[in-house]
Amino acid sequence: MAAPGAGSFTRLTLERGELTLLYDRFTHCHALLEYHLHTMEQRPVQSGTDRESQILQKRTAPIVASARVRRSGSRRQAMIALFTVAVIGAVIAVAWFWLAPKEESFTLGSYTASPVALQTLRSTVEIAGIVVARRRASVTSPEQGFVERLAVAEGDWVSAGQTVAWIDAPTLRDSLVANQRSLERSLREFDRFLLQHEFSLRSAARQRSMLELEIADAIAHRREVEELAAVDLATAADREAARRRVENAEASLDDHDATRGETLALHELSRRNYEDDIAATRQTIADLELRLAATRVTAPISGRVISIASGALTPGVVLQQYGQLMEIADTRNPLVQSQIEQQYVGLIGTGHPVAVEITGSRIAGQVERIGLTAATAAAGGTPVVDIDVALAVGDGEFLPGSTTVVELVVGEIPDAMVLPRGPFLTSGNRQFVYRVDGTTATRIAVTYGAVTNDYVQILTGVRPGDRIITSSYAGFLDRESITLGGS
Repeated sequence: MAAPGAGSFTRLTLERGELTLLYDRFTHCHALLEYHLHTMEQRPVQSGTDRESQILQKRTAPIVASARVRRSGSRRQAMIALFTVAVIGAVIAVAWFWLAPKEESFTLGSYTASPVALQTLRSTVEIAGIVVARRRASVTSPEQGFVERLAVAEGDWVSAGQTVAWIDAPTLRDSLVANQRSLERSLREFDRFLLQHEFSLRSAARQRSMLELEIADAIAHRREVEELAAVDLATAADREAARRRVENAEASLDDHDATRGETLALHELSRRNYEDDIAATRQTIADLELRLAATRVTAPISGRVISIASGALTPGVVLQQYGQLMEIADTRNPLVQSQIEQQYVGLIGTGHPVAVEITGSRIAGQVERIGLTAATAAAGGTPVVDIDVALAVGDGEFLPGSTTVVELVVGEIPDAMVLPRGPFLTSGNRQFVYRVDGTTATRIAVTYGAVTNDYVQILTGVRPGDRIITSSYAGFLDRESITLGGS
């Protein structure tokens, strides 16, 4: 572009030459007017034929003089003055048009334009979310001990029941050995108890036989004494002694039977105690054997090993019972947990379609659950409601804990006039756009509606199909019209 000073000087020189030409034309017209006025005053009234021939003669006669000639008559002077004022005004107007500073035109070399389109405009809400596994399990050490061997590594996929580690539990093993020895000792003692009881029964049986014999002898002796007393060969004292002998023998047998019954009852109680103790020891041994078998740790669910505890990876570290070994999660078909502001809850429902941005991918999903209570967010502000989003990925896997952005459609505007969102929105002060018409663009006032991340709704000022500059308006927003030099 030429310097402003040089351009102005060149234009001024050209405009002065044009003014000189305009002045010459004005002088010529002024002389011609005086000539015609003078002729009209001097000539007599003629017939139509003479007048026509005279007019024809005047039209073909050249003008040979342009010098001013003073003529008399007030009417002629008035018309000359009026004509002079009109011509001077015209000259001044033309001079002002040519000499007044003019605004230089603006040419936009590079721009972006898009046609106004009709489409359904969707109002969306974006909320943060986090990926969680539908099933997740912590694998713990069943006993206090050491990790004898790991069968998996982080990232491995395991099936339910698959062995993932072996635990060496020396304390548990020692306890099992001790209980096994105790059982053996208890069994020996129980056998001795049964043998002693058997011997006692035999001895008691012999004693009872002897007591029965004693009773029989005592009765026989008493009979003899009674017979002797009948022939006065035995005294009353002999009869009394024989009677007491029978009574004492019978009493001894009764005492023996009572003692035997007590012995049998005590034996039964002791036998039950022995059997209960032996059964308890055997149960303890069985439990210990099961616990030792459980030191072969298996996966409780099918899933991926997402973490292993440092203690499980460090040799010699004692793991406490139920201490963390590893974390397994079923990373297939995960959920996204998020929170949405309560004013949007009425605009969505279970099954509501969503789009989820995760690890650089955009995945379709739907709302699976909406919480029934609202709570104030951790950062304060509007209360929020928990929602769960199911991802339409089938058995696709995602790492639990991954952050996401959940986009929900909360409103639709059908047949909206829209433009792609661009710099024109702010650089046009949200009031104006430039409509392309061939090689020019004209500024027009518009009314904006809804604005989304991708589109801008225009309510008035444009029609579908109009091409609108969507790049920045910086530097020319004050111009009604601009020239387009590129695209």
